[in-house]
Amino acid sequence: MKPALEHNPYVALEKDEVCIHCGKTHLHIALQNIAKIHISKRKSGYLRGLVDQLLRSHEIHHNLNIETRDHGAVKIAISPQERFFCIQLIHVLRAKLKSLN
Repeated sequence: MKPALEHNPYVALEKDEVCIHCGKTHLHIALQNIAKIHISKRKSGYLRGLVDQLLRSHEIHHNLNIETRDHGAVKIAISPQERFFCIQLIHVLRAKLKSLN
């Protein structure tokens, strides 16, 4: 495990595999199968956006997007706390993926 991911409860980076545990989703993806990984803002309807803004709702607002070479794209809804840890994962993974290619 990398030091940046040492105390990360949602993601783990093993030798050749990434383990992600966000919400009810549990994924194990091989490093060589990951083509692209990024976080995007979750789109919501106009009315939902107004209600969330009025109530100052801190629900899920982002998606973790992973494009793999064998299974296509995977979208995982992540909370603000999970987003913080996923940003650490992306930082470490991008360096590892550059060294693999």
